[in-house]
Amino acid sequence: ADSTEGEKTVTAKIQVPKTYEGDTVALNFACGAFLKTRPDENNMSGSLYFSDIKVTAGTQHAVKYTYGNKSYTEYVNSGDKTSGHNFGVKGKTLTGYKNAATGATFNLSTPVRSDLTLKCVYTATKKPGKAKVKIKAQKKKAKLTFTKIANAKGYEIKYSNKKNMKKAKTKVTTKKNITIKKLKAGKRTYFRIRAYNIDSAGKKVYSKKTVKKSAFIK
Repeated sequence: ADSTEGEKTVTAKIQVPKTYEGDTVALNFACGAFLKTRPDENNMSGSLYFSDIKVTAGTQHAVKYTYGNKSYTEYVNSGDKTSGHNFGVKGKTLTGYKNAATGATFNLSTPVRSDLTLKCVYTATKKPGKAKVKIKAQKKKAKLTFTKIANAKGYEIKYSNKKNMKKAKTKVTTKKNITIKKLKAGKRTYFRIRAYNIDSAGKKVYSKKTVKKSAFIK
């Protein structure tokens, strides 16, 4: 090369998407100042030579996830870890994976070194128990404090000025406490509260029992 700095080695690494099913990848490259032009580059002259160009392709493996008649394939570089897949089954929770060939449990931390077919294992999403909540009436508002219970991801609160819950409003929270504002002073507010879990499809699975409480708002 004409450059006084001598030879330079340039290495380019291409990260192929895990969902890519093709067998060909193209690499385009060019020389020049793309981000910023410097004054001493405007009148540059000379020659630039490329030699000893090598392309080394790694090995990818197909990891196929199945559940019933559903399937999804991810392509993983040899030695890397697969990221797992969830088909989103209503009323069920994804609990793990099994190697379809051996029946053994497969851990996602295991490096992938061959093609695999993994069966997704689902179990019925557990319903939370009856919500445990304390209600403290305040001026035109009420603070609800929850005690943590198993399998509860959040709480649904319905409240109304009428005991029959007519025209009830609804609040949802995933926190251990919530303050409901803009309540009518000098009136009793009725509450219906139930806990919920989340299944693999992102749907709420509610507790069987509903807590019924009321508070006189100051």
